[in-house]
Amino acid sequence: MGVKDTMTAKYMQRNEIFADAFNYYIYGGRQVIEAVNSDAGFQHLGRTEVDVLNACVNASLTMGESEVELNVCQAIQTLNERAAEKAANQRQIEVLLQSVKNLMETMGWSAAQAMDNMKVSENDRKALEPYL
Repeated sequence: MGVKDTMTAKYMQRNEIFADAFNYYIYGGRQVIEAVNSDAGFQHLGRTEVDVLNACVNASLTMGESEVELNVCQAIQTLNERAAEKAANQRQIEVLLQSVKNLMETMGWSAAQAMDNMKVSENDRKALEPYL
């Protein structure tokens, strides 16, 4: 899922793609791409536009209760940061999993013994369980 989120965020960063998506979903296909490219007002989305974007491309954009608009540039940056953090966490789990498997193979230990000797945290153990 992290790869999908990253790819979607990168794809939607392209002005023409973002504009086309909103032209279709928000404006019923009416072409406003020139306005999007030249009008800074299109850098902000209202609650309806955010809801549509979340529903259509699973963007996971969030707005506070009192917010009436969202800065798209900041939102995309936040999405990219979340995707990068998720990818880094996933990579950490993959490396940890390989280390546990190596210890199991070379030492003849059970998964629990390998994780005990590596002092793997409870959270990481839970993340590793499906793979062991």
